[in-house]
Amino acid sequence: VIDVPDEEILEAKAAIDASGVGCEPASAASVAGARRLVRDGVIQPRDRVVAVLTGHILKDPDILLGQSPGTEIDARIEEVARVARGAWRGARGAEIFEGVSGSPLAELFTPPSFSRAARRAVTVPGSTSNLGAGFDCVGVAIDRRLTVSLSLGGEPGRVSVRREGTAAALSCAPEEDLVYRGFAAACEARGRAVPDGLELSVTSDIPIARGLGSSAAAVVAGASLANSALELGLDREEIAVLCASLEGHPDNAGPAAFGGAVLVVPRRDADASQRYIFAPITMHVDLGLAFAVPDFELTTTAARAVLPSSLSHASAVEAAAKSAALVRGLETGDAALLAAAFDDVLHVPHRRALVNGYDAVVTAALTAGAYGATLSGSGPTIVAIGSRAIMPRIANAMKAQWAELGVAVETIY
Repeated sequence: VIDVPDEEILEAKAAIDASGVGCEPASAASVAGARRLVRDGVIQPRDRVVAVLTGHILKDPDILLGQSPGTEIDARIEEVARVARGAWRGARGAEIFEGVSGSPLAELFTPPSFSRAARRAVTVPGSTSNLGAGFDCVGVAIDRRLTVSLSLGGEPGRVSVRREGTAAALSCAPEEDLVYRGFAAACEARGRAVPDGLELSVTSDIPIARGLGSSAAAVVAGASLANSALELGLDREEIAVLCASLEGHPDNAGPAAFGGAVLVVPRRDADASQRYIFAPITMHVDLGLAFAVPDFELTTTAARAVLPSSLSHASAVEAAAKSAALVRGLETGDAALLAAAFDDVLHVPHRRALVNGYDAVVTAALTAGAYGATLSGSGPTIVAIGSRAIMPRIANAMKAQWAELGVAVETIY
């Protein structure tokens, strides 16, 4: 238990008000205490802090309705519980600690005296992309994350990168590391040099080379870290465009930067800073995603190599219809639309042979109740969509089917 003076409580209240939440002065005490503990070094950059606001403007229904039209539900406890569980919108996008880029609440925990460039950490989600017919244009953030922290106490003239978790499997030189490349690209975009003595510590639980956006997460993490630590002034869309151009997968860079489900539309005649339009997709509350991640890799290069250079007009028309069905199906939860959308005609027919057991695992997911199942990104992970209530059953069915083929699988749902 610590005491905080009134002026620190008022500073915390001002930060809360600026975030768009707002509260009574006394209710800001927990945030003021957290800010004090950060300043004193008790709370570290990787620590997770929960500060409860017991009195805040979100309790006022008129304010809430002014921000959102809300959702009408039946006056039954089952309906309240269903809505309280929240819609599947995917994981949150890039976040910065101390002070999260693009997340107003995160700045509450960064007192003015804290050295922003000295220590800073970013966490960025992995992502699934394509989702069948959304080839190179639809992605969803997932609940696997890459975290990178920064310090400037390294050897002058050198960059160092320390890797843990799934990132430990990487062996590239620090200058070739995608986190560093994202960091350097953000600096270059603002005409700044990379700070001397840069040390990056990377830890990740995103499977690598499995079609779950590990590369895009790394690039977005590096760019977001540079943007925050060096106060480059890039907004979230600028970071997404920058990283998509560098890494080559806007349908992964979008969810990594923004979080949730994202539609990406390329602009043919725009300059580099406006190359893509990123638009959020609000997934229906009842939808869930389940992933079966096998213990073998499939590189994007190999998956791209099997794609045809052209397709028939009839196939193009069908692909366009299925792509529209995907976006509409994600928003409405319509099972028929999603079944059609996940039955892709552009890339999956050419890639399925690269994934041992693909047909059997997809069939297992459908039998377990999934609306559709397909490759996550370019594979080899298989993603299934359906009612969120039965995601464990679908994930276990895919895992069991792959196990019959001697393939070890990790499930995510």
